[in-house]
Amino acid sequence: MKLPDLETALLKIPGFKKSPNHTKDTLRLEVDDVDFTVIPDSTNDNRVTVCCLFGPIPPDHLPDVLREVVAQNVELRRQSSTAAFGVSDGDLIYAFSTDASIDPDFVQALGGVMRSAASQALHWQQSL
Repeated sequence: MKLPDLETALLKIPGFKKSPNHTKDTLRLEVDDVDFTVIPDSTNDNRVTVCCLFGPIPPDHLPDVLREVVAQNVELRRQSSTAAFGVSDGDLIYAFSTDASIDPDFVQALGGVMRSAASQALHWQQSL
């Protein structure tokens, strides 16, 4: 699976657009105005990690957000999920790993997961 082919397939989904912060080795998209990065796995050509930028964590909310991140990650781990929340440079990030293809059913399913993550990110941003 080639990243440019996945990009072409995802960009056909309404609300998906190429990010102005596009880079050569990753796929950068905006889904409903939320930033996503798709990173190819260096050891498996058919696997990618999808990262959703939820946004900056206000410093006065950091302890509460970190507690919630740990609780969410414990629950995700119990579900044997490949997903996790994290914090990078003061931003809350959600990421998951998946095998990828340009099969239309897979692209639609991935688009649905990304759209759901975007909705959660927007809700999180508005709740701060």
